Amino acid sequence: MAYTMEYPTKDLFYNLLVQTPLDDVCKNKLGNIPFSKNVMDAVYPVSLVSSFKQNYVKAECVGIDIPVLMQTAPDNSNGKTIVIVGQSPLRTPKCKSSPGGALVGCPFGVSQQMGIPSQCDVYKLIFQKLMNKGFTLYITDAVKVWFTSKNKLKPSNNDEMIFLKEIARISSLYKIDAIISWGKTAEYFVKSLPIGKNHQPNIIHLMHPGILNWDRWKLSLFEEAVYNNNPQLASQYYPNNNTSSSADIVSDLVVRKI
Repeated sequence: MAYTMEYPTKDLFYNLLVQTPLDDVCKNKLGNIPFSKNVMDAVYPVSLVSSFKQNYVKAECVGIDIPVLMQTAPDNSNGKTIVIVGQSPLRTPKCKSSPGGALVGCPFGVSQQMGIPSQCDVYKLIFQKLMNKGFTLYITDAVKVWFTSKNKLKPSNNDEMIFLKEIARISSLYKIDAIISWGKTAEYFVKSLPIGKNHQPNIIHLMHPGILNWDRWKLSLFEEAVYNNNPQLASQYYPNNNTSSSADIVSDLVVRKI
């Protein structure tokens, strides 16, 4: 099944990044096809705007992810949109940005092909399975700017402002059926905002679906199935049952909760 990818809120990052090279990276580097085989690098250098770069002159690396909207062809859409909130545009230790610049990519590396070993691959499989079910996905981060620092990075007021503008923009284009936060940073971030406090739209908080949390995932889902008196589902999630992949189980869980 074919998917497309676009950047409907990239203008919200023009106060952080120089517009022309950012537009070029979105169009020609990251592209409009998620999981593209033509994209071999996950991040690309873009200059920070003058008023912003002075905050990060001492950082060896600055990372910024541009939020993406991913969907299938209109005739395969189920008309439902999910906002997925990751934690931050973390870069690998080997990444270094030029002084006054940032390495720009997409949340969870969705513009990069699967198959290159990465903890993001399980997320990409989940996104793929949700799109196969007809969902439109808007994928973003809680923390908008990551940089090398010894201090734990937390969302700022600027992050909140951009995120709320994102939600307003996407809401004007699509009906948001659910917001999913992945990880504690994203969960606390969403809960701190008016949309999180009012639980509108449906808010779903999920732990990381990576291998380190997989036993916890299966146990949690097994207990949920037992509580709901669903023995067939319970057998699927039984801790010693390895027949289902994490991508299958998490995507099914998201669909059930929407």
